[in-house]
Amino acid sequence: MNLKCVASIAAVAALIVFGAVTPVRAVPFVLNGSLEDLDGNFVNDADNFDQLAAGATSIANWTVSAGTTANIAWSQTVTGDGRSAPFGDFFIDLSGFGSESPNGAIEQLLSGLLIGGT
Repeated sequence: MNLKCVASIAAVAALIVFGAVTPVRAVPFVLNGSLEDLDGNFVNDADNFDQLAAGATSIANWTVSAGTTANIAWSQTVTGDGRSAPFGDFFIDLSGFGSESPNGAIEQLLSGLLIGGT
């Protein structure tokens, strides 16, 4: 290894140690993916269900989509009919209690994404 190469390696090491080069890290772009009750907004209507209509923002970082018909069901484990979240304590039924809302949807604005990034 020649002197020029050693000097370059030492310079890069110094930049890393002193923070001039920041490491690449994943930035979370979906917030509250497990649909937890982060803001304490859950209202137990009956049997650990909370009925949410279009435009509702009760679930932190999520909005019930404007075109949603009737209500979707935001639910807390364990529901009166024995259903549970696969992760965490909360989950949603986009069909709204089985068939009440045939087009239920939730949405959020994703940020921090780069076109062509991986």
